[in-house]
Amino acid sequence: MDGTRLFIVLIPQTITILSFAFIAYKILSRRKDKTSLLLSSFYICMVIGFIINLISLSLISLEILVGNLIKVFYYTVFYLILFSFIFLVLFIMSISSVNTLTNSKIIASILIIYGISSFLIVCQPGGIEFIDENYTIYFNTNLMISSYIFIFISIIIPSFYFSLKNKDKITHPSLKKKYKLFTIGLIVKYLDLYGAILYNSWHNPLFRIIWSGITSFLLVVSAFLIYYGVGKNLRPVK
Repeated sequence: MDGTRLFIVLIPQTITILSFAFIAYKILSRRKDKTSLLLSSFYICMVIGFIINLISLSLISLEILVGNLIKVFYYTVFYLILFSFIFLVLFIMSISSVNTLTNSKIIASILIIYGISSFLIVCQPGGIEFIDENYTIYFNTNLMISSYIFIFISIIIPSFYFSLKNKDKITHPSLKKKYKLFTIGLIVKYLDLYGAILYNSWHNPLFRIIWSGITSFLLVVSAFLIYYGVGKNLRPVK
């Protein structure tokens, strides 16, 4: 990997890591209840994934990582990012006052089931390959399609189902405005996730240039919209 590519990735991802870490800190510094822990876990899991990605890119640049060992890092990064979204779904369910989420065993069961399902999606044979000597990764068609379907069914549908239930229960004008920001943040976050998968699956030069320029912006903006829309001070809807 050349130094230019590393630099292009290093700066925006460092900004993203710092932004997500800051939000997680702000959430946990306010209170440490179940709802806060779920939302902060989403940001923390993403931060860990981005840090591992930066470490792997640096080691590749120094030619310390080679071959299949690089794939292990990439599989780990994709898994952590995909897994992080279940915390966002559980957070939305928790502010809906979903009774089942009062039981920690049920939350643990959901995390285990989703974790295993995510692992099976991410680690399917031949899902991630290299397309050049710089170890540029490529998601094959099966991985792309199965990831899209999995995200849509297990993340997007429940997210917006419970989000709409929350919206109908909110009556205060200021909370309605904040919840709109949260909903926009969700939409941008999921578009960014879909775009990132497409970026690694479709190696169109123009698309890759455009996406490289906007993805970190989308990540950071959506993260703050989610935080300021709901995570900062919205209590469970009664």
